[in-house]
This record gives sequence, C-alpha cells and structure tokens, in this order.
Amino acid sequence: MERLSHLLPSMPQPLRVKYGATIVITVILSLVQYAIWRLTGDTAFFILLPAVFFCGLAFDRGSGILAASLATVMIVIQRSADLDKIGVSIALFFVVGIGIAFVSEIMRKALEQAWAAEKSKSLLLEELAHRMKNNLASVSSLLRLQARHRPELEEAFCSAASRVQVMASVHDFLRMREGCEIDVGDYITELCQKLGDTLRGVRPIAVTVHAQRVELPAERAVPIGIIVNELVTNSLKYAFPDDRSGIIAIDIQNADAEVVVSVADNGVGCVDEPKGLGSTLVQLMANQLHGSVQREDARPGCRVVLRLPREQRLAI
Repeated sequence: MERLSHLLPSMPQPLRVKYGATIVITVILSLVQYAIWRLTGDTAFFILLPAVFFCGLAFDRGSGILAASLATVMIVIQRSADLDKIGVSIALFFVVGIGIAFVSEIMRKALEQAWAAEKSKSLLLEELAHRMKNNLASVSSLLRLQARHRPELEEAFCSAASRVQVMASVHDFLRMREGCEIDVGDYITELCQKLGDTLRGVRPIAVTVHAQRVELPAERAVPIGIIVNELVTNSLKYAFPDDRSGIIAIDIQNADAEVVVSVADNGVGCVDEPKGLGSTLVQLMANQLHGSVQREDARPGCRVVLRLPREQRLAI
C-alpha cells in the first residue's frame, strides 16, 4: 500500500503538467496501436486503455476523460476510411474509456484514504507503545524506590523491577519497526548489556550474545526476554563467587522448525535444581511458548537451553 502510494504523483498537479503528460502518454500508445494495426491488421484498441486508466489514476478523472477522448480522435483519424465498419467499436471504446476514467479516480481516492488510515493507525500504535513503555518504566522505578525503604525486601523488589523493565524494553523495538515483530537478537543483546551493567559491578564478568536473525511477534519475544533475564541474573549473582572472573554467553539459533536459546556460564557449575520464584517463572514462560527448558553441565559452568517451536500460538 505504501509503496504504491509513493509511486503515484502528489496531488494536485498544475494543469499543464497533468494534461501535458496525458497527451504525451496517449499519443505514444496511439502510435503503438497504429503500428500494430499496420503490421497485423488487428485494431488492438485495448492497447489504449492503459493510458486512460493510468492518467485517471495518476492525475484525476479529467485527465482520464482527456485520454479517452484523444485516443478516440486518434483512432478516427487513423481509420477514417473504415468508420462505417468499425464505428460501433470506436463508440464502445469511448464509452468504456470514460468508465475507466471514473473508476481509476475512485481507486486513487480509495488508495489515498487507505494510506491515510494506515498512517493514522501506525501513529496511534506508536503512541500507545510509547505510553505503555513509560508506564512500565514508572512501575519499575517505583519498585526500585520501594526497595530502598524496605531493605529486608530489597532483592525481591529489584527482581520484580527487572522483570517489569524487560516488558518495557520491548516497546523500543516495536517503535523502531513497522509491524508487530521484532528482532529477538537485537532485543536480547540490549537486554543483556543492561543486565551486565546493572549487576556485575566491578567484577570482570563478560556478557556476550551471539544471535542469528530471528523475528518474532512481541507476545513471543517478551517471554523469551523474561527467561533470559532470569537466567543471566542468576548467573551474575551466583556463578562467580569471591569476585572471580567469567563469561556468560547467550546464543540464539534460528533452526527450520524451532528457535534455540542457550545461556551458559563458566562459573562454579550447575547446582541442585532451584525451586525459587525465578525458576518457576522460567518454566511458566517456557510452557507459555510451548517450549522446553533443559539444564546441563557446561564443563566448566552451567548451561540452560530453551527450545521453542518457530511458529506456535501462545498457550492460554
């Protein structure tokens, strides 16, 4: 829709431009029609109809009517000796041309209205995404502020704030793109960079992301972001005690039938299966995506692998 609208000239155009272009186009196609008639004997009136349609679509019905009239005159001049034989055909051509001129202008107006509606919808969606992001960011800030006043619940409040921020950050990617799909690799890369800057402090821990291009709807990208957020946060907190150095590597692969997301560290290794809120949340998000989560020994460190179908509706 947008590309077709951009191909059409802007309205309104000066009379000399639109009528001059109409005359040139019609004369050129009339000469083509005349050459076909001389070579094959076929009247080939249909060759002239695209000129009528294009002029009516690109300019207005006046230009379309001019094209139909001029084409009819050219046919009469070229076939003056045969008017008694093809007079009815010429009259029918003129009537059809006038009809096409009106229809093409209606199509032009319909395209403009549809494009205007699409632009309005995009602006509304962008504004909604912007407001939603701001609201979620405000909630995250309030949770972090509350954590300062309740030291005994600081970790819980900060974890909740981090999860809210994951949902807020996805709206940045929606605003930068048309449509409702985002590149999960870019989304996770920015998310992990923020997590590393927030949680590692002065410890020499690198957080790296290697991602193939995977575009998913926002409702599928957010659960993946929450899962990665929980896993990277867990590694930053517990995999490298005593200020030891390390690497947390996130890998995203786009297979034919599934998307595979792995979070691995070279820390102290996998401990017993955790039973906290974070692990429960990871499992719930994986179930929502119709995926599976598997923990395995990375030797050294621990690796958690999320597998989810490439195309799958969310569980309700």
